[in-house]
Amino acid sequence: MLARLGTVMASGWGLRLLGSQTTAADRERIDRHSVSSHLLAVTASGTGTVVPVTVETGPGEGGLFVDIANVTPRASMETALRDAVAYARRTGGYSLDRREITVSFDVKSDAVTDLSGTSGEAALTAAVVAALRGQQLDAETLVTGSVSNGSIERVGGIRPKARAARRFGANQLLVPPGQAVDAPGINITVARRMQEVLDVLLGN
Repeated sequence: MLARLGTVMASGWGLRLLGSQTTAADRERIDRHSVSSHLLAVTASGTGTVVPVTVETGPGEGGLFVDIANVTPRASMETALRDAVAYARRTGGYSLDRREITVSFDVKSDAVTDLSGTSGEAALTAAVVAALRGQQLDAETLVTGSVSNGSIERVGGIRPKARAARRFGANQLLVPPGQAVDAPGINITVARRMQEVLDVLLGN
């Protein structure tokens, strides 16, 4: 079952949710290219965590879909998703009128994960760009940061996120300017622009 949640851009793109009653035909009707990524978040108890996410693209009528199984996407996360698509469209020159993008959060728990904030925006943007280009991301590098006019902006919880990234097995974490910290076992690298993030994650 699809439900329209809001307008993504002037062309009429909408953010629609894929619920538990979505049929197999709904999910398989798009010939998709799939990209795996990982968002860094901080739980209510202050512990860093890694949330796997998959971005798939393919031909369609135009739309941004989110798989909401075990996930509560807050307004800030919806904004991050819309901004990620807008950045990819603007900088890549992609015509998305005949494309669809599906974002699935792979939460391996019966508990609902509350996804809020825009600190995952850089990771989501990189995944969308990679999907549209038919590429994959560097699995050993994670990123945290919001994106504003192409700049990587400050976020919270850098230390617990760095510890989570290290536990995950990443060897590098990209962080916004002014937020480099000492984190044993993982390299912390400052990324000032979204293009720098793409250069690292896509191996440009």
